[in-house]
Amino acid sequence: MVSEFPAPAIGNNTNEICVLFNNAIKTLEALTVRQDLLQQLRKGSARTLWTAG
Repeated sequence: MVSEFPAPAIGNNTNEICVLFNNAIKTLEALTVRQDLLQQLRKGSARTLWTAG
């Protein structure tokens, strides 16, 4: 799962850091999606979004 970051042979801490980092990236991506949805709602094209999703 965590193939994006090379894990040096330090121990399990590196893997945990990678998992935390990936979770943070996912959270940021979710926030950007919400920002996009809010902008679409403000533009009034919410119906197209709801039908598409």
